[in-house]
Amino acid sequence: MRFEEIDKNMAINNVDEQGSLYDIYSIPDKNFDLYGVSYDDNIKAFTRFDNNIAKQINESVEYLSRLTTGGRIRFTTNSHKVKLIVKWKTKQKMAQMSSFGSSGFTLFQNYEDGKYQLAGVFIPQYDADEGFESWIAIRDENRKNKDDIRHYTLFMPLYNEVKELYIGLEKGS
Repeated sequence: MRFEEIDKNMAINNVDEQGSLYDIYSIPDKNFDLYGVSYDDNIKAFTRFDNNIAKQINESVEYLSRLTTGGRIRFTTNSHKVKLIVKWKTKQKMAQMSSFGSSGFTLFQNYEDGKYQLAGVFIPQYDADEGFESWIAIRDENRKNKDDIRHYTLFMPLYNEVKELYIGLEKGS
């Protein structure tokens, strides 16, 4: 039995053929709030803190500051699908960790009481060395109205340098 047959959240969804049905946002974007990382125009990648300061400390700190551990993106939408397009500056392959653990993105729905519920995961193929595209369908079980606005947090990967990130939401959502 395949794991994604047990848990639909673990399925790998390659880019759907209806890409033109999405509004694509290049992150950072005013419609999305970034936490724990910022985009450094000088090195063309997301960083946890200023690359110039990191360089002054030492080479290891400079490298570690470019990993997106702890990076989060919050947004609000009524879209029923979320598409992710990622381009790596570098991608770590680890013998002790799956591609999801080191390179995956997780999307959680945020509730008013402060609780989070897993909405889906974006899992790159192991050989996705330059980046990947994926999408998830948001389940509607708890929606009273299919067009209800929902609040989401997208958690960035633990060990990769992300140079470009795009989020796609259904057109008009």
